[in-house]
Amino acid sequence: MCAVIAHALAVIRRDVFGRECDPNECAAVALYHDCSEILTGDLPTPIKYHNALIRYAYREVEDIACARLIETLPAELRGAYEPLLTGETAARTHDIVKAADKLSAYISALRSAAPGTMSSSPPRSRRAPRWSAAECRRWSISLSISSRRSS
Repeated sequence: MCAVIAHALAVIRRDVFGRECDPNECAAVALYHDCSEILTGDLPTPIKYHNALIRYAYREVEDIACARLIETLPAELRGAYEPLLTGETAARTHDIVKAADKLSAYISALRSAAPGTMSSSPPRSRRAPRWSAAECRRWSISLSISSRRSS
């Protein structure tokens, strides 16, 4: 779901806001954005973002895990995956992929709480996050502005 949403957000950035953005590149990065969790496991968001020190340390762990994953590939394939996991492509598309990941989690939480699903009261970690109108506007503005920094 995240890759589909990243592609759609990139198309919006490019076609609606007229900013340079490659939807296929965003979708490819989104496909692999959580692959470090193969080695690290998933750290719950409230812990990961509890403070700057934890956030920085976990980012370091993710970077090391991505580097280890790349090292497991044959040398001929490393160049295709490194930009998506740790390189310039991942950095250039970070804001789109991050927004897509949050929207994907939100949609998943809404679907799990919908009538007719297995549980009418999903676990706290799967409940839809509450975002303010200001935060939603900030994401919208980010779609149009942040690509200026990468241009």
